Amino acid sequence: MSLLELTYSCVCFPSLCLQVNFVVCQLCALLSAFWFRLFLHPRKTSPFIRHVVATLLGLYFALFCFGWYALHFLVQSGLTYGIMILTGVEHMHKYCLLVALSYLSLCQITRVYVFDYGMYSADFTGPMMVITQKITSLAVSRLLPHLPHRHRHHTGTVSMLTAALRGYANISSHYVK
Repeated sequence: MSLLELTYSCVCFPSLCLQVNFVVCQLCALLSAFWFRLFLHPRKTSPFIRHVVATLLGLYFALFCFGWYALHFLVQSGLTYGIMILTGVEHMHKYCLLVALSYLSLCQITRVYVFDYGMYSADFTGPMMVITQKITSLAVSRLLPHLPHRHRHHTGTVSMLTAALRGYANISSHYVK
């Protein structure tokens, strides 16, 4: 397929072009995982460098898949992390959930009703839902150590259920990333 044919197919069928971008991005992410493990191994590289490279690579992939809509990911994360820094631990999880869901709702309403041109566009709100979930989970996890012990475990069955759910969450979080 020539470059002219590819350009024509992206103009005539934008959903096909977005889907191809997404598949290419997923393959590049898989290849970069091997590269990351080989050249940025934890024994060779500091955690700061690994985090910077992972963040920049993730931002590039988000920009590649969703275009400038990916900036909404940064705005939502920045707002909620700012709330985590500025508010007290006892109310942080409530404020983070409220702001993250409000921003997600605003983006969804804007995408569907304002910017709907009658054609398929990249749905950036799906990844924003995952980000909302992870940010809220982070805020709640910062609250848990401050709770009295009696609020954490009621009975033995609850703690077993909690352990099972925690194990399931750890397993399923690898598929969400």
